[in-house]
Amino acid sequence: MKKVLLILSAPEMYGFMRGQPGRLYALGYNPTVVAAASEQLDRLSSADGCRRIVLPMTRHISPWSDVVSFVRLISLLRKEAPSVVIFSGPKALFLGGLAAWLAEVPTRIAVYHGMRQERMFGPLRHLLDTCDRISFATCTKALAVSKSLARLVVARGLTSSGSISVTGPGTANGINPARFSLTVDVQSRAKKLATAIGIQPGDPVIGFVGRLTEDKGIADIWTVYHAVRKVYPKTKLLLVGPEEVLTRELSELVKQMRTDTGVIFTGSVEDVEAHMALFTCFLFPSIREGFPMAITEAASLGVPTVGYAATGVVDAIVNDETGFYVQIGDCAALVERVIKYLGDSELRIRHGEAASRRACSQFSPDSVWRGYVEALKD
Repeated sequence: MKKVLLILSAPEMYGFMRGQPGRLYALGYNPTVVAAASEQLDRLSSADGCRRIVLPMTRHISPWSDVVSFVRLISLLRKEAPSVVIFSGPKALFLGGLAAWLAEVPTRIAVYHGMRQERMFGPLRHLLDTCDRISFATCTKALAVSKSLARLVVARGLTSSGSISVTGPGTANGINPARFSLTVDVQSRAKKLATAIGIQPGDPVIGFVGRLTEDKGIADIWTVYHAVRKVYPKTKLLLVGPEEVLTRELSELVKQMRTDTGVIFTGSVEDVEAHMALFTCFLFPSIREGFPMAITEAASLGVPTVGYAATGVVDAIVNDETGFYVQIGDCAALVERVIKYLGDSELRIRHGEAASRRACSQFSPDSVWRGYVEALKD
């Protein structure tokens, strides 16, 4: 069997790849996942029957650590001599792509999940643009996880239009319909969860799933929640995901949010689908994305989303059909759309049903995998 290495910038990115090792085995490849140490990744990759190699790699810029990781990658690639390397995440694309090019790996596939520097300015933006140009230049195939992201890559001059394609209809891995469906079991778990975290029957729930960080629009979520509470006082705000607060301002805001009895922080959870099943609507004011999987997971459960018209988000939502998106920064419009859903159950259900149909018909793992199969062809 041909060897294929799956090199990840961060261990948690394996969540985007569940099921892919089995698909690679079926195509005649022997996959190995390469990432920094993680007990969760060890467990998940073992469950998928995928060999695992630990290679330290920091997610953020760290010159000395990056040099060490680069040298180790070259050594690993020369030792393993894979036929294919698939990179996911900016650091893996840059260090891994350059190392694989120097090691003369025949097929080097870059999976571009999002442009970190999209809304940056100054020297750091230019540095990251340069790193991305090198990444694309050293790969043999490039895949973006959404059409709008692919367009942005070309518009920024990071690579040419003929050098990047999309993973089928978009997303990194599609949506698992067996997991994200509003089954009796999911509804039962959601009901028990609501009791445990203090959500009463009939309480409107504004939900969010993702990293609690600046780019995800946490400050705007707080603004929207407060405005909506003036109209619907029993509204709850359910925040699902790890805290990655980078500034003092957001740190202070999160402390303030924790004093509000209507705000529920869960941290990272395994049972995401049961939490999403409690949402009246999903609020997602992120200012940059690749393809926001959480929107489509919520859609699969019949939950419509209100968000900003950011890269990736415009692929996940059909405006005024499966949800709403508004101009980035327009908090008043977010408030208006959320209140519209809370006050019009017929509209909310109609959009939720349309979102579920679209998620199931367009974003199946089989549909997305065709994009990878095309990239694997010699």
